[in-house]
Amino acid sequence: MIPSRELSFASNRHCVRRAIALIAILARARDAQAQHPPGVEVRWVAPATCPSTADVEERVSRLLGTNVANGSPTERLVAEATVAVVGGRYRLELAMQREGHPVGVTRVFESDACETLAGAAAVTLALVIRANRSARVSASPLPELSSPIGGDPVDGGTSNSRSASPPTSSHAELPLPEPSSTAHALTETSAPPAVRKSKAHDRFETRTSANDWSLVLQLPILTVDAGDLPSLAYGLGLGAGLRLGRAELLLAGVIHLPQDQVGTSLYADGARYDWRSAVLSSCYGWRFGSFEASPCVAFKVENVTASASGPDITQSQSDVVWLTVGAAGRANWFFRDWGALFIGPNVMLATSRPTFIVDGVGPIYKVPPASLGVDMGCEWSF
Repeated sequence: MIPSRELSFASNRHCVRRAIALIAILARARDAQAQHPPGVEVRWVAPATCPSTADVEERVSRLLGTNVANGSPTERLVAEATVAVVGGRYRLELAMQREGHPVGVTRVFESDACETLAGAAAVTLALVIRANRSARVSASPLPELSSPIGGDPVDGGTSNSRSASPPTSSHAELPLPEPSSTAHALTETSAPPAVRKSKAHDRFETRTSANDWSLVLQLPILTVDAGDLPSLAYGLGLGAGLRLGRAELLLAGVIHLPQDQVGTSLYADGARYDWRSAVLSSCYGWRFGSFEASPCVAFKVENVTASASGPDITQSQSDVVWLTVGAAGRANWFFRDWGALFIGPNVMLATSRPTFIVDGVGPIYKVPPASLGVDMGCEWSF
């Protein structure tokens, strides 16, 4: 007869073995139920407040449906997605690799909600998987997926043209599509209502990097000003500056067409004004597709040379310089990543009000306290 102590020990050991076996069965069942996207390994690194890796993979699987075959091990892609909080917003960097080699360019998405970035990553990965599968099944070239933002590599990408035959190298370039109109249609037909609502109510901006900087040249600049001189003044100029992310600092110079003031008094035939301006402006913009809206502050140094003539006046000339400060707005339309058309109104306040006086005649014009203007032209980035 087995002693009671040995019987108790054998019973406990049997219970432990059964518990371990049960845990293993549950783990295998959980792995079997997990929905891993076919052909892509997702490496998702994000704050705890963001959706998990499993959630992103499940979204990709739902978008793909059941008709997409698994990729072969030699063609499997690796998606490295990293989410960080920058400036109070969530930023997602999404890069694709195949066998350790980069595929396409790194995409960067920004949004106020991490949920939106998870949806953007899922849509992008679903498009990549479908494009990759199409490239393997068909010998026809991969379709080019348009982007809502024209311009920089994030907006247009660097899609490579392909021949009619399949790629011979396992490292052939695969374009990384954007969540554009194609992605929107895919989301509307396959995504659950929660994802569609997030897409409809939140815009996220795509950029190569918010810390990118470039040199900026504005040429030509056409200006129309009212208030500084007696009549509308038209000018032509150019500017140069620096753009860092959304911020831009620009220094511009403008030469205005000479302006004549006729019949200033009984003793003077008229006056002539030659006007030059130097403008320092700073703007901060927000991109909406191919468009950018920017509020600006501006400081302008005005230089006017005035001369008067008449029967009783010897030719007289004076040179006046004063400072104006004000606010401006600017709208850019980017037709290329390096080129844009812009237009912007401005309101300037004079820090002093010079008065133009002709000896023996008296004052003929006084600068008003405020003026209005509109600038337009082309902006080039380098």
